[in-house]
Parts: sequence; structure tokens; C-alpha cells
Amino acid sequence: MGHHDREHNIPNEASTFSIPPMLIDFESNKGSGEALPSGWKEYTHSDGKPYFWHDKYRTITEEWIYDDRFGNMVTTWASILNTVLSRSPSSLQVKDWHLVIKILEYSEPAWTDDDCCRCQYYFVNHDNESLFWLSKFIIDEHLTAIRGPVTYSQIYHFLRQEYWHHMYLFADTHPLSDAQWNAANRMAVNAYFDVTMSKTSTVAHSAAELEAMMKSLSLAEKTNASEVGAAVLRSLCGWSFFNSLDCSLISARKVGNQFLNYHGQRSARTNRGESVFGDDPDQAQCTLIFKLLTPFLFYAPVVHLDILNKFWVDGLAMKDQWVTLIERCTGEWSEHTIYATILLNANVAFLAIPSVDESMERYRGSMTQVLSILSVVSSLGSILVGLLMGRYHRTKKHIPVEDINVYLKSHYSDDSRWGFEWLAIIYSIPYALLMWAMVLFLGAFFSMCWESPTQSVRISVVIGFA
Repeated sequence: MGHHDREHNIPNEASTFSIPPMLIDFESNKGSGEALPSGWKEYTHSDGKPYFWHDKYRTITEEWIYDDRFGNMVTTWASILNTVLSRSPSSLQVKDWHLVIKILEYSEPAWTDDDCCRCQYYFVNHDNESLFWLSKFIIDEHLTAIRGPVTYSQIYHFLRQEYWHHMYLFADTHPLSDAQWNAANRMAVNAYFDVTMSKTSTVAHSAAELEAMMKSLSLAEKTNASEVGAAVLRSLCGWSFFNSLDCSLISARKVGNQFLNYHGQRSARTNRGESVFGDDPDQAQCTLIFKLLTPFLFYAPVVHLDILNKFWVDGLAMKDQWVTLIERCTGEWSEHTIYATILLNANVAFLAIPSVDESMERYRGSMTQVLSILSVVSSLGSILVGLLMGRYHRTKKHIPVEDINVYLKSHYSDDSRWGFEWLAIIYSIPYALLMWAMVLFLGAFFSMCWESPTQSVRISVVIGFA
């Protein structure tokens, strides 16, 4: 509901303030617009974002209720939604619940006297760790990460993920129970065991991350830091101040991981390289253009395409695999740059050989020199492309999983026939240029020997190359 959206900007002007004499009590000394409306209590999330809690209406909001306009709207809507819930036949089934309200503003009025504001809300059911609404709520736009038919049990995983995200944001309003702390610890231990025992685990975090998470959980439980536990249950990887955060974060990410892997469903994904849609990366068909280009690129794109297809199965990225992929690619490009530099020096020295230099003056550029110059150009191309790609991808090494998916989607052709073929070709350019530089250098060396007036040299070169 826009926790990280900036809705108010501070004027960029010089600040002034005069401290009154004997200012000791800051609570009773409030300036204009600093008085909290009756019934509301203010909390602050560890990231600095304030939110407000109304005990009577069990309502949470991030709206700035110090502003009377927003305060009155939130209180009015909280009263209305509480009344509607109490009149619902199913209200008795929900004993422990909270209401979250956000006021949505828009510029164009829909009718006369329209205040250009709408109320967005959701109810939190703490009994079964889920969310609910008073009317039909369509969530199609939130299901883009999965495909195919969706079951109620799978939607429950999705709503649990959102529940723990809620707990991560507003943990001060509802402390975690002993059962929830135990669940967070159990999830972390199970995930750690799965990662250490299986190379194809669907857990999206490394053993080191899980180990750090278990330590933070242990400290958080001792200090009753519910936000920490909520962070654990939200994401299986969280860090923040020990004031209720991590348990919710880790729980939500763990549950979200279960949702994306169809946990508990008939077609559940049991290892990260498995497609729930039956797509086998090893059986992927390449386009004709790709097949024609790969021989000229020394079949390097085939290797990169296979790696990319196995990495991004069903459009899901794993952080540890991404780090490994970037380290491998940048390492290869660095090696290619070194080899291309050595070959460039060899070509410069080769062109300085007196017999080669004289042939250029005699024939205005012999075959030997042409091949060597082309090798120089190819070496320079390999160095340039390798340096540019290496620098660019090193900045992508530690980006969040969400940004990894955005990057891969931007390079994945909407036409399924292409897929990652063009990206695989781009990744292969430094290697291909280096190989062409070596081939051209060998050709130049062979040409120089063939142009030798000595018959024995020609025969020796032919035998050597044969």
C-alpha cells in the first residue's frame, strides 16, 4: 500500500528555530500541526517511516493524521468499515483482526463535490495469518510471477506472504506468539539444511545468509523483538534493528518462496532447475539465425544460452546463482582481456619484423600485414568489449532479486523462439573476437613463412600446420 512511496517533500530552504527557555518536556510542548488526534498512538518503523494505531477501531494507517483533513477521513472510514464488519455473518469467525487504511488522492473529480479521495483498505486476520476484504477483491495483477490455474491453498501462501509483510511493517501493533517464533526458527533451520544438503534447492538464499539469519533470530527472540521475527518469516533473509522486524521479514520471504514454487500443490517444484510447465532447458530449440551465427562465434553462445536457460527457469531468479553467473562471466572477460592484450603486443612486434615491414613498402600491404592488422583490430575489439561488459556487470552483482528479474526480462525476447539468444551472443563477443584475433595472427604467421624464398621453410610450415 505504498510504504516506500514519497508523498510529501520538504521545502528546500534555510531552516530556522528558536528554543524556548527551560524547554524540558517535549511531549507537552507541541507546535502547530503536532497534536495527535484523540485515540491515536504513533509508532515508527525501523526504516524511519511513522505509522499510527487506533485501539478502539483496531486500525493502522500511514496517513499523516496530524493533518485534520486526513485524520478525519481515516477515522470516519475506520468507523464505517468496523460497522460493516460487525454486521457481516462471518464476523464471529474472526476474533483477532486489524484494519489498515490508506487514503488515495486523485486530481480529476468524478462528480460534483467530489473530494478526490478514495479509501483503500485490507483486514488482517491474525488467527490464520492471512488477509481478507469485505467484498470481492481481484488480485490478478499480483499473480504475474506464476502461471496457470490457481488453487485456494496456493492463494493462502500468497496471503500469508502479504500477512508477514504487514507484520514487518507494523510489528509494534501485534507481538509475535511463541508458536510464531518457533515457526520462524524451524523455517530457518529447514532452509539451511536444504541448502547445505542439496545443490538444486529451491531456497533462494545461501548457507551464509541463512546462518546469519538464524543468529539474528536467536538474539531477537531473547529481546522479544517481534519485528525481527516477522522479517525472518517474510523473506528468509532479513536484517534490521532488533525491535520486532526480522522474524516477520524472514517469514514472509519463506512463505513467498513457497508460493512461487507451488508448495503443497500437485505440480510443486522440488528443485530449482525444474520447470512446473514442463519446459526442459536442454530441449530448447534454437532459431536458424542463432545456428548460423554460432560457428562464426566458435560456439560460445551455445554455452551461454544453456547457462541462462537453466538459470532463469520459469522466470525465477536465485540470488546465489546470479552472483555465481556474474563472477563467472566477469572472470572470463578479464581473462580474455589479458590474452587479447598479449596478442596485441605480439602483433605489434610481428609487424615490426624487418621482412614484414619491407614487404609492405614493396607491395603496399602484403597478405601477411593485412592479416596481422586485422588481428590487431580484433584484439582491440575484444579488450574494449570485455572491459565495458565487465565494468557494467560488476555493478549488477549484488542487486536485489527483483532487479535481477527486471534485468533478465529486459533481455528476454517476448517471442519465445528467441529467448536469451541475443544476450548469449552479446556475452560471447569478447571470446569470439579473441579467437578471431588468434586465427588471424596464425594466418599472418603462416603467410609470412609461405612468402619465404626458402623451399625448406615452406615445407616445414606446411607439415607443422598439418
